[in-house]
Amino acid sequence: MANRNKKQPILHISESRRVFKALFKRKIAVISAAVILLTIICAVFAKWVAPYDPYTMDLTNIKAVPSWEHLLGTDALGRDVLSRIIYGSQSALVVAIVSVLIAAISGIILGLLAGYFTKVVGVIIMRFVDTLQSIPMTVLALAIAGLSGGGLVNIVIAIGVSLTSLYARVMRGQVLKVKQSDYILAEKMHGAGNFRIMFLHILPNCIPVLIVTITMQMGSAILMEAGLSFLGIGITPPTPSWGSMVQDGAAVLTTRPLLTIAPGIAIFILVYAFNTFGDALRDALDPRIRNRK
Repeated sequence: MANRNKKQPILHISESRRVFKALFKRKIAVISAAVILLTIICAVFAKWVAPYDPYTMDLTNIKAVPSWEHLLGTDALGRDVLSRIIYGSQSALVVAIVSVLIAAISGIILGLLAGYFTKVVGVIIMRFVDTLQSIPMTVLALAIAGLSGGGLVNIVIAIGVSLTSLYARVMRGQVLKVKQSDYILAEKMHGAGNFRIMFLHILPNCIPVLIVTITMQMGSAILMEAGLSFLGIGITPPTPSWGSMVQDGAAVLTTRPLLTIAPGIAIFILVYAFNTFGDALRDALDPRIRNRK
């Protein structure tokens, strides 16, 4: 009888554990995370993972078919295709991470200011954002990269600028919603300064949405870099780039299709992994969707 009257302890599960559990309950999220992690490992340890030096040319072994010596064959200069794909992951990830961070930081600042100061400052910022959004992102990145001459640094800047407007609009929408909350109004009544409210109270509440946006835009940045490199204004040769590898293989597509297909598959898999992981992360962070599953 005494045992029946004992109260069972209430287990408190943190929000982060709920998110983590909901996220990795989905098989597609686990697979996507594994693909992203594997790509990062290959990029970081490319020197030890790649079977050959991606820059070493073997003019006696040009356009070799796949074999045990060269699993994906060699390109028009006799370089090992698999090694160049592995090293190409470095360029893809560097461009994706750095350009998205540039876009996120600049867009968050612009959106935070535009959403909080809705009059003169907000109008000026949003007209600038509207101007950026009126130009398709790929076209804007193409124009900036073309004028600056290509190269890794210029590509990162071009993609970062072209993605800024998206983060500014997302951030502004979140700020307009959060700043009407009771605790924000209470902070104002207690005399808290604008920048304290913006960066200590509003910004932290917008982080979940921003994390999802950043994750999903990684794939877009990789696609844009590959497209610019395919057009010849991206990563400067001989640095391995998946886009330039696709372009190089296009000339012999009918006779050596693997030179184009292999880097194309690498682009597809990594972009798909970022998109599906971002989609799963969005569902896990949203309690309404999470509780229905």
